[in-house]
Amino acid sequence: MNVRLGVETATILIAITFRVLSEETAIIAYVVLAGYATTGRGQAVYAFVISWLFGALNPGMFPVVENGTVLRYLVIAGGVGSILTQAAFARQWKRDRIVRMTLLLGGFLVAHSILFSHQRAISLLKAILWGVTMVSIVVAWEDLSPRSRHVLAQRIYRTLIAIAVVSSPLTVFTVGYYLNGRGFQGILHHPQAFGIVMALLGAWAISSWLTDRRPRWSLAASGLAVAMVVLSGARTGGVALAIGVSVMLIVRSRGRLFALVRNVVRVRMVLLAVTVGSVLALTGGVLQYIEKRPEVTVDRSTATELYVRSRGILILPMILNIQADPIVGIGFGVPSSLENVARTDGLLGIPTSAPVEKGVMPLAVLEEVGVFGLCLVGIWLWIGFRRSVRNGPSAVAVFVTVLAVNLGESLLFSPGGTGLLFMVAIGWAISIPGERRQAGVGDRIDGDIVQERER
Repeated sequence: MNVRLGVETATILIAITFRVLSEETAIIAYVVLAGYATTGRGQAVYAFVISWLFGALNPGMFPVVENGTVLRYLVIAGGVGSILTQAAFARQWKRDRIVRMTLLLGGFLVAHSILFSHQRAISLLKAILWGVTMVSIVVAWEDLSPRSRHVLAQRIYRTLIAIAVVSSPLTVFTVGYYLNGRGFQGILHHPQAFGIVMALLGAWAISSWLTDRRPRWSLAASGLAVAMVVLSGARTGGVALAIGVSVMLIVRSRGRLFALVRNVVRVRMVLLAVTVGSVLALTGGVLQYIEKRPEVTVDRSTATELYVRSRGILILPMILNIQADPIVGIGFGVPSSLENVARTDGLLGIPTSAPVEKGVMPLAVLEEVGVFGLCLVGIWLWIGFRRSVRNGPSAVAVFVTVLAVNLGESLLFSPGGTGLLFMVAIGWAISIPGERRQAGVGDRIDGDIVQERER
């Protein structure tokens, strides 16, 4: 086992080395990663995370890969093939509702793209890509043993911590603010992307600190993640982190006020509050973060006004399209404005990338696939939330944080970028390993800790 782990670690390090050396060697990095993805289900899921990282690196520090989108699809293809050939897919289809529901949603998106999309080629390819990728991720997580699942989750968690740690020295260098000179982006390509990724880390770390018996470095990771979110200026990330942690605390308290108060005044919560307060003081405070300005100002705008001010330019075109056709929609993954279709990248006449920027996922889903599609997505997410509750506080915090991010950045249905990382996180939160599923148990949530029956 140790030898295999060493070989896997060496493979990932080799791929990372090739990626950062030059544009030419970056192609080799993706090929190595695609090969690694074919070696197992857990390896495929982790390869998805690393392929996201390869495509999200800071262009001021690392070479830009011209055909990065196509190469990322190579990794996804290797991973999907590995998962669906090695996992007990047929058994999961019969026994597991979340697999069936994910397949149903993917099939609906494909059928809708064929029948109703205004840009059929773009919608169809995006629907197929999301469907097979999301199904594969859920199947892979569920087919792993509880032990293998824990090891893989910890590997992803530590990768996010590593991104924060490696990025932190860049706070004093211009390259850390490469895109606009204001928002901190660390080793990633955009402050907004960096902020929402650090929000995901923060939700994971804070929930681990509050619930694990031996949280180890989770308090330090929590403080670091909050600092990175604030420095990035990504208000979407900050709000999503707050929502995710708040819902986690409510779920742990089972909606009982006394239990909620007891959880809030615990020693670990006090230490967390002191840590977060110190971080906010050192990074400039809440007002500066909210306003995204170098100086602290007082603004009497409400939270709703701030939200509309920052997302209104994205929301208005969606509302117009919804008013025009609320039942059918314009097509899955189709830009709100036809002018943006011209930004589509292609290879041999096949679109490989069609950038879409939409600020609110529920509105985006309604705009693209209509009322029935929105209902189907809502059912899928509700089933996922209930399963995340069974998986424990960390799963709830991660699941809700990802959904809250999508109220400001519609990413969950975009596996071509940061959405791929979020899909992996969602897959972990909503999946239940087969051994536990057959035994009919989940993680038991009480007022203080999570007690896993396997332990």
